[in-house]
Amino acid sequence: MRMMAKNKVKLDNHVGILLPVIKSILEKMRTEFKHWHPIWAGDIGYEKFETSLQLCYGI
Repeated sequence: MRMMAKNKVKLDNHVGILLPVIKSILEKMRTEFKHWHPIWAGDIGYEKFETSLQLCYGI
């Protein structure tokens, strides 16, 4: 119970949009998926996309 109270105090004092743990997870995902590019799949409503990994080494 004491740990929950400490975390609640930390959360009350936090200033920002995202919590630090969530932010670090999103930053990690961002670097991993930086080279993925969406490609339109050809549907009428422009709602379906495929993704492809395009790595450009030395270009």
